[in-house]
Amino acid sequence: MTTVIINKNQDIIKLNLSDIYYIRTHPEKPHYVQVITADTNYDVIDKLKNWEINFSEDLARCHRNCLVNIS
Repeated sequence: MTTVIINKNQDIIKLNLSDIYYIRTHPEKPHYVQVITADTNYDVIDKLKNWEINFSEDLARCHRNCLVNIS
């Protein structure tokens, strides 16, 4: 099972990749992506392309600004 580490403020959050519904570019903040889960949304400074490259087995690009969890 793949885990993702997200820094939120000064907390470190470990998420299972299976808990992520989708990842999209942030509509208001440039250079941010939003990681959408059932419980909450996380704003992360990163590029969508990096998520696509690192987790290509689990995430699929369905639009130019969105990656969807395959499972």
